[in-house]
Amino acid sequence: MSGTSLDGLDLALCTLQGSGLSTKITTQYFITLPFEDPIRNRLLDICSKSTVHLEAITFMHKEFGCYVADKINQQLIAWGIPNNEIDLIASHGQTI
Repeated sequence: MSGTSLDGLDLALCTLQGSGLSTKITTQYFITLPFEDPIRNRLLDICSKSTVHLEAITFMHKEFGCYVADKINQQLIAWGIPNNEIDLIASHGQTI
């Protein structure tokens, strides 16, 4: 998760059991990875502006998705979790 504060990327590894009202979610790991200045600055260039070029948003969409995927893979390695054990990755995207 990342939000309008642009302070970093929150990653949580959770297990889910059950369904409906009996769903149980357990957080196995959690970390906030501060944004590196280059990505943070490029996000700031398109955030909370009255006018932004569509091209800038389009390029940032791909760049941010690749950035998040890379950070997830790096963190899974740090946690000792093979990425083939992950069933689902969810992200709400970046608020701009």
